[in-house]
Parts: sequence; C-alpha cells; structure tokens
Amino acid sequence: MILLVEDNPADERLISASLAKCGIMKKVVVLREGAQVLHFLDDSVPEILLVTLDSAEVDAFDILRLVRSGARTAYLPTIVLTSLTGERTAVGNAERAIEAMRSGADDCVFKSDLTRLTSAIEEAIARAAGRREEAHLGSQGLRGMEEALRLQVVVMEAAAHPTVITGLDGTIEWVNSAFTALTQYSREEAIGRNIRLLKSGVHDGGFFKDLWDTILRGEVWKGEIVNRRKDGSLYREDQMITPVRDGRGDIRHLVAVKQDISSRVQAEAQARLSHSILSRIGNVVYVVDSEGQVRYVSPSVEGLLGYRSEELYGEGWWNRTFLDADHRDTARSSAIQVARGETKPRSKAFERGVKAQDGSLRLMLWTESTAPDNLMVRVGSDITELRQLEDQFRQAQKMEAIGQLAGGVAHDFNNLLTVINGYSALLLEGLAPGDSSLEPLAAIQKAGVRAAAITRQLLAFGRPQAIQPRIVELNAIAKDLEKMLRRLIGEDIILTAVLDPSLGRVRADPGQIEQVLINLAVNARDAMPLGGKLSIETVNVRLDESTADTHLDIPVDMPAGKYSVMSVSDTGCGMDEATKARIFEPFFTTKEPGKGTGLGLAVVHGIVKQNGAHIQVCSEVGSGTTFKIYLPHAGEPAVAAEPVSSQAMPGGNETLLMAEDEDGVRVIVRYVLTSCGYNVLEARDGVEAMKVAEAHEGPIHLLVSDVVMPNLSGRELSERLTRVRPGLKVLFLSGYTDDAVVRHGVLESRVAFLQKPFTAAGLAQKVREVLDRRN
Repeated sequence: MILLVEDNPADERLISASLAKCGIMKKVVVLREGAQVLHFLDDSVPEILLVTLDSAEVDAFDILRLVRSGARTAYLPTIVLTSLTGERTAVGNAERAIEAMRSGADDCVFKSDLTRLTSAIEEAIARAAGRREEAHLGSQGLRGMEEALRLQVVVMEAAAHPTVITGLDGTIEWVNSAFTALTQYSREEAIGRNIRLLKSGVHDGGFFKDLWDTILRGEVWKGEIVNRRKDGSLYREDQMITPVRDGRGDIRHLVAVKQDISSRVQAEAQARLSHSILSRIGNVVYVVDSEGQVRYVSPSVEGLLGYRSEELYGEGWWNRTFLDADHRDTARSSAIQVARGETKPRSKAFERGVKAQDGSLRLMLWTESTAPDNLMVRVGSDITELRQLEDQFRQAQKMEAIGQLAGGVAHDFNNLLTVINGYSALLLEGLAPGDSSLEPLAAIQKAGVRAAAITRQLLAFGRPQAIQPRIVELNAIAKDLEKMLRRLIGEDIILTAVLDPSLGRVRADPGQIEQVLINLAVNARDAMPLGGKLSIETVNVRLDESTADTHLDIPVDMPAGKYSVMSVSDTGCGMDEATKARIFEPFFTTKEPGKGTGLGLAVVHGIVKQNGAHIQVCSEVGSGTTFKIYLPHAGEPAVAAEPVSSQAMPGGNETLLMAEDEDGVRVIVRYVLTSCGYNVLEARDGVEAMKVAEAHEGPIHLLVSDVVMPNLSGRELSERLTRVRPGLKVLFLSGYTDDAVVRHGVLESRVAFLQKPFTAAGLAQKVREVLDRRN
C-alpha cells in the first residue's frame, strides 16, 4: 500500500498515473489533510509514504517529524514531492526540499520529472530495509543529495542563456534571471502567463505551424525567431526548444534555451552595408597590419584594377600591384611604420602607380590614416584619365597658341600678298600683248596666287575656319595639293593618285577638303614609319536598293543617291576593332606621349559631317587602312577662278571712306578704287577715320575697313559711324583667319566681307556689289 498526501487533485491524478505507468500496482490511499495522516498512521503502516511540499493544508514537516519519531514508522520509506513553480521561487522550493530531507525524507522528486518516481521508491524501500545498519552513512548521503539538488537549480538559474520552462499549452512555469534581463519581464510578471506575450507579429502562421509540428513529434526545434520585449522593442534570438516527457512518455513540458543575436545580426547587416558601399564607390581601400600583411581590400578593386579582393590579402597586394621589387619594399615598409605608430600618416595625398591585372599602369591618388589595433588604412582614387585630360588640355593649349601664331602670320603675310598680287594684276592689265615684261609679271602673279594657297593650307594645321561651301571638283583639289603632300609624307612613301576624270562635282568648302586630305596623309605617314605607299583615288558611286548589297563598306546611314568618293589608302600597320571604334574621338591617339594630339581624325570627322558628307574606315592589323569620304553630287558646274586679265573692273562715282593700318594695303586699295572712279577718303586707323568722317561735309556711301586695327577696331568704327550716318554701307577686309573675324563680331550673313589677299578686280567687284545692295 502507498500513502499519498496531496491536496491538489490534478497533481494527485498525475502522480497516480505515473505510478501505474511505471508498473507499481499497489493500492494508493490518498489523504488531503495532515490530521487524517496522523489518524491513519495510528491504525496502519504503508509500504511507502509520498508527501507533497506544495500544500498549504498539509504541513509536510510535521508529518515527517511524526513519522521519524514513531516506533512503528521510524524507518518508513518517505519521499517528498515538489515543483519548480508556484507561489515560491524555484530556489525557495529547492530549499524546502532540502530541509525536508534533513527532517527525515529519503528522497525528493520534482513533479515535472516523475520519471524518477519509480527508481526513487525502489531506492527508498531499500534504504529503509537497512536503515539501522546504514544509519552512520545516512548523513553523508543526505548531504550529497542536497548538493546535487541545489546544483541543478543553481546551474539553471545561473545559466548565461535565457531559459524558460512552459507547459504544453505555453503557460510559463519557470524562468531564469537571464530571461528576465532579456525580455524585461520579472519572474512574477512572466510565470503563469502564456509564452505568447513575447510574440512580435513578424512571423506568419506557417512559421509557427512548422515549430509546433516539430515539437509535437518529440523533436528539438532550432531556429531564429523575432520576439518583443516588455517595452515593445524587437529582438532576434537563436532558440532551441526541447520537449520534456512525463513518466508515461507524454510531452508535458517544453524547455526553451535562447540566445540574443540582435547585436550579431546588426553587425552582419552593417558589414553587408559597408561591403556594398565599398563595392560601389570609385575608390580602392586596403588595410595593412603592423606585420605588413594586407587584412582587407575593398571589392571595388575588381572594377578598377581587375583583381578579386581575396587574391590581394596577405602578401597579394604587394606581389601583384607593384611594378618592381624596390618600389614594393619601400611602400610596404612605409605602411608598417605607420601601422606601428613609428611614423605619422602622410598629411597630404600622394600619387603612386599600381599595376592592373591586365598589366596596364593606373595612376592612383592615395590618402592614408591609422585605425585601432595597429592598422593602417589607405584610400586610393584612379586619376589616370584625369591626368590624361590634363595632358590633352595642355596639348590643346599648345594647338591654340599655334593657331593664334598662324593667324597672326597669316594676317601679315596676306597683307603682303594683297600688295604683291594687286600691283602685279594692275601692271598686267596695262601691258600690251607681246610686251617683254608680260612673262615675268605673270610669273610674279602666279607665285603670289600660289603663296596665298599655301597660306590657306598652312592654316589648316592651326585654327578652324568658318565654312564657305561652293561647287568644287575634288580632282582639282587633290592635284593642287599633291606637291605639298609629297613634301609632307617624305621621300620613303610613294604617293599615287588615281582620279576619275568623270567625277561628279560636289558642294563643299575647298579649304576644309584640303584639311581633310592633309590630316589623312599625316595619319597614313605615321602608320608607315619604314615607308610604304599612299594612294588617293576618286570614283563615282550610285547608291540605290539594287546596289546597296554590292557596296558593303558604305555607311549604313547614307541615303540613296549619287556620290563622289575620295579614298585615301596606306600600306601601314592597320588597326584592330577596338582602335577603329575610337579613332574619331577627340584626343584619342595610339602614338607615344608627345608624338600626337589625337585631334587629326576628330577634325576630319567634324569637317565631313559639317559638309553633309559621310566617312567610312576599313582596316585590319597588318593590312593597312583605307578612309573613304562620300560627298553627294551637286549637279552644278564648278565655280572656277577666272584669269585675272579677264575679270571686269566695275566702277562708280560714290564717296568711300577707307580705314587700313597697313600702309602697303592702304595704298593699293586707294589706287584701285580711285582708278575705278570713286572718291576715296583715307585713314590709317579707326580713330583717324572718325575724324575724317566728321570733317567731311558731304555724303559717305561706303566704309571700307580692316577688321583688326589698333585703338579702334573695324566693328566699333562701323557701329559709331552708322549711328551718325544711318545709310552708310560697310565692307570689311581682313587677313586673319575667319574665327578671328568672328571674335570681332563681323562675320554675319548681312555683313560684307572680303578675305585678304584679294585681286584688284575682286576688290572692285565686291565694292560695287555692296554699293548696289539694298539696305
């Protein structure tokens, strides 16, 4: 017979069921009050006594004292039962259990772990049978059990990880101090409430279904879960939930051990963010420790230098990105000294080249600083293109200076040619056929015309000129330029010209076409350093649907029609596809620094497009290059220069005011205009012209003025005079290139302009044209 003293019906049923499940089929007598126990023991002595410590109606300690003091019950096997939850704390219940064993109980069994009940009963019965013989050992055994029980409770309480024990329905039965610190709920607030009080709302129903399915299978569930503290803040934790079975094998309790990973998750997120940022910035960051080992390289290095960051760790950065060992060792030593604090980081950014994975050299601008744990940090930005742009800008400035010099030279030279060509033309007009002076004067005039053409060709190297298209023959331009091209390309390159005599006329600026030929010839010369062959060819091409397939090299954006094609071919080194794709980019060059500007082909491309033409390039490495320029047929006769002797010299009787600071030009202009019947008022500059105009009482019909003059420019002179003489017409003269005229504000469609050098007939015709023009 077993006597069970328990006033909680639920615990009574739990204990009785556990005894039955363990195969203990003895009769169980249940008493609920201490007085009943005293009367029962007066009549009967059970085989085993089970007494609850959790009841307010039963004083277990009085029962134990009664049992141990009675002669018949002194050696009655007695076990106390208690729980880790309730009104008292777990530690308090454990203390009462220990006190009970000191008062005579043989063992203590927790109600949450009744699987021990069978073995506890067997041990208590065996212990009672030999109690007298083992009395001297009882004290020692009791101390061991006390210590073991205390240790279990203390370990769970002192565990660093938050721990909670719940019933199967989620009701919290016990928590340790770490749990209360994490959740901000005290033991009193947590125990007895459902574990759902921590629910955050972050997880859906599927998450919790998987959790409970795992637990109810009797398996341990492990995973991450977001919970909510008492103050409403969320935190993330790793959690392991272990189901606990009772004596019958039923899951009655759950033990959850938690670990707050919010800081770790936040650190991981911060690391991912930093990694993402560093992979997107245009700088390279690397970190060196005090031993010279590279501890970190930003992922952006792959985009800038082509390396994977991992392959540059350790010694990788030093071994891969430096061109020579001396440079590498110096940089490594400097980094170590900064990391160790032996020297301060450089206060100013410094430039240092690094070798990319493809072997190219990239110029980087570095800054350095220190970091905790004896680390040095360097941040570098790629300034390779910036330095190239600076070089290109300096080159452009040089070209600008050359252009300005060329313009100045052209001004002076054109003034001289105006005098030479003007007087030679006038002298030729006055000679009779067969005169002995006719031939030398004609030679002078021809040389002057040729000098003017050469001046125009030289200016093609300097400053761009305003476009002045007219109907021209490409063959004539190529023939006129042939001698200059031979001198330009050198004797080791053979120049041939295959020109189609039936070539159609085109509308273009002849000066710009000359510049295109010059630039292409220079480009071909540089592609043949050991000599070769340069060919210029012209041909007619008709493009329509039936011929498009047979001309695969024609630009795809060309409309149908008739074209005159000028081809410039060389037998040089040729180009690969990558180079071909960039040849028309400004400042792009494959030549060594200082050997090329990268502007020649860019100018060609601009001129072609400006003249409504198209350009195509065909080239292969080792097979030379061919540039083809397609200009639409004009369908009009070419405008050819008439012989000087056949040009008309129209005249008139109007009054003209001439302002010219070059004495020779002023004299020839006055002579020509006076010879044509005009009344010419003469001035050496703009200021003097204003005075002459103020002193002249009669009308002034036309102002003939140089554009660029000291003290007062031609534009300013014309503006002042037209204010006081509203009907005054203006003709500008200039020996500068056209962009200089533009800067002085005179190159407009409504403004008359005559470029030096000009002929006497050209001047006379232009003056008459302006005078006859309606205001």
